[in-house]
Amino acid sequence: MHTGQLSSGSLKAPVPLCLRSNFPARCLGSLSNNADVQRLKASRRSPNPLNRGCRCQVHTVQSERRAATVASPSSYKVPTYVRATGRIVAIGDIHGDLRKAISSLEAARVLQEVGGQVRWAGGDTVVVQLGDVLDRGDSEIGVVMLLRELHKQAQLEGGAVYMLNGNHESLNVSGNFRYATPGGFRESALAAGLRGEDLQNIEKQKQARQRMYTPGGPMARELAKNPTVLIVNDTLFAHGGVLKRHGKDASSVMWNRMYSKEAFTPYDRFCVCRQLKATLEATGARHMIIGHTPQTTGANCECNGHVWRMDVGMSGGVLNALPQVLEIYELHGETTVRVVTAAIPCVPQRRQGARNVF
Repeated sequence: MHTGQLSSGSLKAPVPLCLRSNFPARCLGSLSNNADVQRLKASRRSPNPLNRGCRCQVHTVQSERRAATVASPSSYKVPTYVRATGRIVAIGDIHGDLRKAISSLEAARVLQEVGGQVRWAGGDTVVVQLGDVLDRGDSEIGVVMLLRELHKQAQLEGGAVYMLNGNHESLNVSGNFRYATPGGFRESALAAGLRGEDLQNIEKQKQARQRMYTPGGPMARELAKNPTVLIVNDTLFAHGGVLKRHGKDASSVMWNRMYSKEAFTPYDRFCVCRQLKATLEATGARHMIIGHTPQTTGANCECNGHVWRMDVGMSGGVLNALPQVLEIYELHGETTVRVVTAAIPCVPQRRQGARNVF
């Protein structure tokens, strides 16, 4: 088993199925994609009333394993609108937990292990990870590399794997590392090339992370490839949720919690659903899928199924919950949505001190 490298903004194929990372980085870049929201109003799709229902099924599955083709590197463009011909899969906040990321992808039937390497097995499926890959876990770069590699492989089969930027990506590019774990600092130091005594030096680990994530740094360049808002067919994806006013001001897309409260009063629910309806009509979307706020009861929906909250707190640094993914597909001429829960035989213990999940 060997490790991949993050080089010139791309990943070497194939990436190993491993739970530790040792990835040197040699690339440059910055993070600035709030302009994505400015393009939402350009949509000319017909509006949709909120009374259109969809079927929702909740399943627990063991992951299937089958062969897939390894992709060659290809160019990466930041999208705003994407057309999907097959399934659409949404994955919530991962927060540096590579084991849970792999379990999520296996539950979605888009990843398998072949000879110690991970391979795309999703055909033309489009996967959208809803942001907050960073912080609270020890394998942040490992997760980013895994998803990047799968995107390359998926493109050969008409599929894709997109990552959104969440508030924790914004925090790190701003130099705010208060939610990073000791293992996360060490991973950044390894990626920056530190070895020996330097690798054990906490101050040098912090300096290395600063170099990795500062605008112009290697990880900042990787995050610059991520959209802030993405529409796939008629479904809008955003980390915190889009409000109608975000067509003019994208500052709160990553931080918005209006849609993700676990408990609403009847009046609050009325106001939230009215805001949601206005936003969907303004963007031409029928549904919104968000992360950001851990849902202690698991993945769930509000407003007659038109907003799905997919942050289940799967990371060992948050709630250590079983991963859940949302699958969207056409069945008998109508949209079917189901929640799929990963079956993990052995769940690591929750990291000590990880109590603040926001």
